[in-house]
Amino acid sequence: HAARDLGQRHQAIYPGWGLGDWLAFAHNLCRVGPSGRIIFDYDARIAEPFRLPNGDAGVDLWQACAALAGVPVLSIRAQYSDVLTSAGQTRMQAALPEMTVVEVPGVGHAPTLGEPVAMAAIDRFLAELSGRE
Repeated sequence: HAARDLGQRHQAIYPGWGLGDWLAFAHNLCRVGPSGRIIFDYDARIAEPFRLPNGDAGVDLWQACAALAGVPVLSIRAQYSDVLTSAGQTRMQAALPEMTVVEVPGVGHAPTLGEPVAMAAIDRFLAELSGRE
């Protein structure tokens, strides 16, 4: 039931997914609660601290981004993300020219990181890191 519900509500985020994908997704997001009902197994209010009046983020995340200068960074963005826009990722790369940028095609926010493009990028990034001294 959870997989079918998630699939109906989030089809636009993962348009290429079939029932098997939605079952795996539901397994990662949900559990059976004490009453025997399926419940989400994460904090649904996770973003509330970032919601301030007038769309103010409350924190200058560009300062945080700039603080990553000199640190290896991999930015993985979903093609249809409504959270990290292409322009936002481009601005991040301008601030961090050595940042590795990858876009996962055909999905919205957030990529699961199990997509072949994401997995290959992570493997390359970690291999490069392991070669550093």
